[in-house]
Amino acid sequence: MRDFVVVTSDEAMEDADQVYDYICDQLFAPMTAALYYQGLIDTMRKLGKNADSRAIDLRLSAQYGRPARRVNYKKYAIIYFIEGDYVIIHRVMPQKMIK
Repeated sequence: MRDFVVVTSDEAMEDADQVYDYICDQLFAPMTAALYYQGLIDTMRKLGKNADSRAIDLRLSAQYGRPARRVNYKKYAIIYFIEGDYVIIHRVMPQKMIK
């Protein structure tokens, strides 16, 4: 395994922000929202060390037109691509939305 530079797309950060907002505003659980958000961010950050240990997801690769991988954090999937020395985090979405 090698080290990668983790780059998070604007869409992925918006997705994570929406998760936070949903838990905080709809479920009225601001402390849980903060912990969940931090868990998502920590999982993204850890991809700098272990991004290539995950297998390529063929369904996601077909959907995005390039080799895509995913790592799960609780009920959410973090979709990412490896390009050279970079991990590009593309989206954060509920696992049940992945077809």
